[in-house]
Amino acid sequence: TDLSHAFVKDKFHYLNVNKIGTFLVTDVFDCTFNCLRLPSCVSVNLASNTGADGTIWCELLSSDKYQNSQKFEGNQTSHHLLRKSQCISTPCQNGGTCLANYQDDTFTCLCKNDYIGQHCEKGNDLK
Repeated sequence: TDLSHAFVKDKFHYLNVNKIGTFLVTDVFDCTFNCLRLPSCVSVNLASNTGADGTIWCELLSSDKYQNSQKFEGNQTSHHLLRKSQCISTPCQNGGTCLANYQDDTFTCLCKNDYIGQHCEKGNDLK
């Protein structure tokens, strides 16, 4: 079974957060399969190049680029793969942060000050 459809790939990017596991794997399938086996894993960093022994390092992460956008950066030596969620469509407006619930494929918007609503679409004039 091809599990790559369950993830979205950001080529040459790296999410610099605490890891919940690090593995040497033979391909992207092994890496994403290890992630899907752990309920707390929502994304992975995967080396962009194979080592001399034919393996690739794979880092399992319990966070995503939506919750840690300031730690998501370009990187020529890795790719970032994120479990698909409704946050991919950027539903949160006005700078709101999308918090994905990967278990039931829902999301919540964490609105910035002065915005309310399911998608942070309403200005809150109650200052």
